[in-house]
Amino acid sequence: MKKQNLQKLATFILFATVFSWCAFSYLAPKPFFDCEQGAYTFYLYSKSSSAKIVTVNASNVKESLKGLTNVKGQSLFLDYSLISKEKSLTAINNQIKSKRATLAFTEEGEWGKSEYYYSPLISDFIVINGYKINLHVVISEKGASIGSPILFGSY
Repeated sequence: MKKQNLQKLATFILFATVFSWCAFSYLAPKPFFDCEQGAYTFYLYSKSSSAKIVTVNASNVKESLKGLTNVKGQSLFLDYSLISKEKSLTAINNQIKSKRATLAFTEEGEWGKSEYYYSPLISDFIVINGYKINLHVVISEKGASIGSPILFGSY
């Protein structure tokens, strides 16, 4: 091959590599909630309780997300033994405000209090009791959780 053709091929390969990396970085899932503490849980392949569940610490959430695909939902758990109840509830309320969410309804049980919200900033939702829901908050004795579109598993 001529030197000029090799240069064109090398330029094309470099461009394709950079483009692929940028596209992958852009399309890779991002943490939905902005919090540097707690544990993130990602729901893969389904936004129901049949989802594959992956949990990572907030401190390395961005690195952990690089290998995840088909994320259908996520949640954040703030453990009161690691983060004070006051700070946890403030962080959850900040998330609700940042998403401009409005409260649809609440439930209480032996596990704690559930709050169901709808945010116009989140395109995906599920319908519960006739309400569009895309944010779910659970406040329990152990900690506070927020998830989208809804929380699954133990709170």
